[in-house]
Amino acid sequence: MAWFNLGKAYYRTRRLEEAIGCLDRSLEIHPDHSSALNNKAVALRELGRFEEAIETYDALLATDPFYYQGWENKGHLLKAMGIPDEAQVCFEMALMIKSGAPAAPPGGKRGKQRLRAAPVVPRLSAEEIAREPDVSEDEERDEEPEEAPRRAGTKGKRD
Repeated sequence: MAWFNLGKAYYRTRRLEEAIGCLDRSLEIHPDHSSALNNKAVALRELGRFEEAIETYDALLATDPFYYQGWENKGHLLKAMGIPDEAQVCFEMALMIKSGAPAAPPGGKRGKQRLRAAPVVPRLSAEEIAREPDVSEDEERDEEPEEAPRRAGTKGKRD
């Protein structure tokens, strides 16, 4: 995961080509790493390489169709490219996934049936749509997980 973390560091310092190179190396090792695919697509978008970014989002969503950040970020890119109808579909998918609505992303007979059965999802507001794409920060951390808190009265015993 060192390549992924180095890619994030390069991204934060706006060294986008280097970030993409590191993320590509990470993806050679872990081709299904959702956060690496997402971060690569965001960097490609910022470089104006929209078609490559779309291809990367498509690869991400084929690998992990419930990765809401990928749907949301792809929606921002499509909106910037002047494709609002497709962007809206992406935003709605992100909202359904984020809200836990019982739906599957589009594709296949089962997914379409589940989408039809899902509750109606409100259209996103202009403010929500205007939000900038998110770079995934939640995956690889160098710190140890926190210990679970002890309940009162257990005198140091753990469950």
